[in-house]
Amino acid sequence: MTTAGQDIAAIESMVLAVLAEQLNRPVESRELGNSFIDLGLDSLEAVFLCGALEERWSRPIDPVLVFEATSVAHFVRLVFQELEA
Repeated sequence: MTTAGQDIAAIESMVLAVLAEQLNRPVESRELGNSFIDLGLDSLEAVFLCGALEERWSRPIDPVLVFEATSVAHFVRLVFQELEA
């Protein structure tokens, strides 16, 4: 568990839910290997993604993580590390 009371699966679920809201379509766990670009997320939406996650966890999530991540799954791991810090 992280200090924010989240584990990897919970973070993954939250990220997929927020992505689905932003993209206005279901985002399945099988899409975790896709990049945000492959999913159709642009840079502005990436900032909104991090903002939505920040609101849910009351912790800052650096939007740079979206651009550093090679996939959604990689982003989830990076967020997990941020929440653990």
